[in-house]
Amino acid sequence: MIGTLRDVTEEKYYREQLEAREQKFRLLADSMPQQIWTGDVDGNLNYFNQSVFNYGRLSQADIDRHGWIQVVHPDDRAENIRMWMEAVHTGRDFLFEHRFRRHDGEYRWHLSRAIAQRDASGAIQMWVGTSTDIHDQKTFTEELERQVRERTTELEQKNNELEKMNTELKSFAYISSHDLQEPLRKIQTFAHRLMDVENANLSEDGKHYLSRMQDAATRMRRLIDALLGYSHLSNTEQSLEKADIRHIAREIIEELKEAIEEKQAVIDISALSEAWVPSSQFHQLFLNLISNSLKFTVPGRTPSITIRSETVQAAALSDMKLPLKTDYCHITLADNGIGFEPQYSEKIFEVFQRLHPRGKYEGTGIGLAIVKKIVENSNGVITAHGELHKGATFDIYIPVAKA
Repeated sequence: MIGTLRDVTEEKYYREQLEAREQKFRLLADSMPQQIWTGDVDGNLNYFNQSVFNYGRLSQADIDRHGWIQVVHPDDRAENIRMWMEAVHTGRDFLFEHRFRRHDGEYRWHLSRAIAQRDASGAIQMWVGTSTDIHDQKTFTEELERQVRERTTELEQKNNELEKMNTELKSFAYISSHDLQEPLRKIQTFAHRLMDVENANLSEDGKHYLSRMQDAATRMRRLIDALLGYSHLSNTEQSLEKADIRHIAREIIEELKEAIEEKQAVIDISALSEAWVPSSQFHQLFLNLISNSLKFTVPGRTPSITIRSETVQAAALSDMKLPLKTDYCHITLADNGIGFEPQYSEKIFEVFQRLHPRGKYEGTGIGLAIVKKIVENSNGVITAHGELHKGATFDIYIPVAKA
């Protein structure tokens, strides 16, 4: 008998270490909710953690008999295999979204990743991959995208409707300036002739009715002019230029000289200076605001109007929810008139909105709507604050440069 003895202590030690590490890996992998799997250099999957078996209620025999591809949705299988083999052949990472069949028959979306494990020379030794359930996130994303598509479609429809309304508004402006103005002028002309020529032949009631007809025609002319002014305001942004606001205010004061003297109003414009504003429309803005302050005065109280302007740094306007890309010209107009209750601070800027009966205060209800339109066309914001019987304050913020 011939025998040999060889010391295998070191080999046995390394084998035990390898088995211990493998056992530790399996224990760690089986404790994770993610599906973990490995493959050999040819792409054959040779290990699955317990999560894979639990998810599909599969046994190793099921996988050996039908393959791991059985859990993948039939519509995803061909692309799954193609991309997996492409990763195996190129050595690039595998990344793929596909649906796995759960034990209850429901298919849920998973994100599978696999990375090649290489030796010191760079040769692939094996593949380690994971599959993570992303069904809820993907469903949420798809639903969000669906809602975005629907909202985009709605916005496109609204935009088309808005363009149609703008076209109709232009048509209305044309009709107002021609077809409505002409018969209105005739009504006023003939009424004036009746008052001049046939005055002696009219009864007192006739004179009264004719006077009321003239007043109604005058109100209609003012309303048409106001509507035309509102419709002619461009929706495009206005170019800003350096203008002397005090000079603009002086022009308005001169224009309203009779009304100011009649009311004995005091207007303070000493704190006005140059600012970047759309000067082409600011004349109309100041005219409407100052006219309003002169109109809504308290009987027995000397009307006082104060207009100020200053440049405000954007950082100081964080509570205004304005774009903080530029500084703003802050213009304030405050009066001591009849004011208004706080709940009407936004309503007063709407077209045809009046807080007082027409018989008590004249007006078309469009003046402040025009003011707001001018400010918005300049990328600005206007706010109003009032206190009943104590006055109103209007704050205007215009960017010193285009935002």
